[in-house]
Amino acid sequence: QTEEVNDITFAKDTVVVTAGGSIGVVHFNGTKFSCFVCDKPHCCHTNYMREIKNKKKKDLPDYLQEIFAKQSEVNHSKVKASLSRRKIPFTVSNTVTMKPPSEYLRNEHGVYFCEDITKDCFYCQRETLATSSLKDMVLYYKNNSFPCKVVNKVCLSCHKELPYDGLDDSIINMEKFLIHHTVLRDYMFHFLNGNSCTMFSYYEVMMAVQKDSGDLELKKRFSYNNFRSSWYAYLKLLDVSFTSSADCDKCGKVPDIVVCDATGMGFQKKFLASGLCDTVRSKPIQRYSKHGSRLAIDDAPFRKRFRRWLDGKMNPAASQAFRKDLQNLNKQIHKVIEWGYTKYQTDSRFPKAFKDVLRLFASASPVCSYFPPNEDSTKLSMKMLDENVKADSETMRQIQEVFPLFHSLLSILPCCLPGVWKGLLLYLYDKANDPFINASVINTPKHPKSAEISSFPNLPKLRKRGFFEMDFDKTKQKDCRKNHTGHRNLTSGIFTLYCQHGVCLGYQIMAKKESPDVPFTIFRTRFPKAPGMIIYDNACNLHTYALNRDPLFFQHTKFVVDRFHWRNHTACSFGYCMKLYSTMQHINSEVNEQENSRVKKLKTQLAYMTPENFIRHCDLFFWHRNQKRMPF
Repeated sequence: QTEEVNDITFAKDTVVVTAGGSIGVVHFNGTKFSCFVCDKPHCCHTNYMREIKNKKKKDLPDYLQEIFAKQSEVNHSKVKASLSRRKIPFTVSNTVTMKPPSEYLRNEHGVYFCEDITKDCFYCQRETLATSSLKDMVLYYKNNSFPCKVVNKVCLSCHKELPYDGLDDSIINMEKFLIHHTVLRDYMFHFLNGNSCTMFSYYEVMMAVQKDSGDLELKKRFSYNNFRSSWYAYLKLLDVSFTSSADCDKCGKVPDIVVCDATGMGFQKKFLASGLCDTVRSKPIQRYSKHGSRLAIDDAPFRKRFRRWLDGKMNPAASQAFRKDLQNLNKQIHKVIEWGYTKYQTDSRFPKAFKDVLRLFASASPVCSYFPPNEDSTKLSMKMLDENVKADSETMRQIQEVFPLFHSLLSILPCCLPGVWKGLLLYLYDKANDPFINASVINTPKHPKSAEISSFPNLPKLRKRGFFEMDFDKTKQKDCRKNHTGHRNLTSGIFTLYCQHGVCLGYQIMAKKESPDVPFTIFRTRFPKAPGMIIYDNACNLHTYALNRDPLFFQHTKFVVDRFHWRNHTACSFGYCMKLYSTMQHINSEVNEQENSRVKKLKTQLAYMTPENFIRHCDLFFWHRNQKRMPF
């Protein structure tokens, strides 16, 4: 039977427990567990919680660690938000931050005084401040604590109360206690650069250090909830802007080349907002072309025979039958193959460059994946028939950039492609343009502001996604990647976008498992026009997905698979292979994969946070990563 525990965000120290085939609501008061459903301290639900607590696992979510850390003698009154107001700079220019408070705070008979040095009112900016009260508080530092008197002030002009802010002293005022920035900066750098250091783990280390310093009772005075609230307050006040860093100095805010991928950093499904997709469905937008009409050969069994023939897995009789059937099915491809037999006598002597071109026609990928659907490409393809083409270095360079496999074939021929190829090239041009001939520009309404869980600071939503006829299609398509069963309580992860220089543009929580719909929706709703190139490990399926819905929007987009994942795309056309294109050699296609390996380390810290805290932590992390890539 399935056993699981889920947090109840609005009920402190209380969880929903599924065990013994039933659901219970269990509360822990620091000493014992009790179940509100069974109305007794001992039942299958409380027993399951005791079992988890006794195992003392280190990878438990923060809400369970907090509950289990609770002791009956500790006062767990709710800590209010910080009274500090001023923004905290990320880069330390104030040497006070690096010094112990005892070196710079005014000390009178062992008591330290905390007073803001600013004379201006935070609200009216007038120099009319006066002391209103003194309050006894404790200041917590990395390895000790200090008794303090906090000086609160009042403005005589606007009559506003101004509690001690603490920025000048590198202190945060949490109303009931003070905490030094050094403690929170230390955790921040563990979060940004460490290996899965959770808040609870850091708190336990901090308590151990304080104990070694002689303070044996600190854990009773400074709870984990105190530390967590302090960190959230510090993070909220931290003066960092993901907006400023999500702007590549070379690509700009809307890059033409985008590298995208998903990472398995799950998030609680119960927090998913309804705004993740269009909820109001109008009349669906029709599909303008069928997948088969975009292929060189619209016959799946025959394409399989074609690949067997290319691999030399047919006996002479089967090969002869294949050639005869091809003549009836596609005369243009048949003529080119017969030219090959005339030139090389037998298919076993066909050069690799020739077979690579033929493999394009045997793939289940649209022709526009390897033959760009524009007039310039057609004119360039016709130049391959010119007997002087190889003498024109500029034309050969263009052919290498646009038609790399045809360029390889030209390289082994005496001068040019023979005239028998002309019919095939014109046929490919027609097929490449098939998805766009009858298509119309799709104008969807402007997208209203929604509470979706995402962060694209420089790519706001411009329009709604739209509702398409193919959204009803439940046909399962073959995926060129491995799919893993997701966590039952967590989402599949986040989907990130990077420019080719490694700057993160933003991220989106995936409501369901990763699919082409995620990047399609991002590009369709946030980009003024589709990127010129999209690099994605599932680019083949994303291309088909886009052609089934809004082909004109993506007509001039080049879809390619990153180099690392290309080996899995055995049935896809070489048009998706980055390695073949000379103009793509300088692009780091693994930048997303490399950065996501760091993102995954945040999984244990962020998975069970509220949406607001999740976004703040992710924004800080991606801001920090982007800052490292910026020139100074």
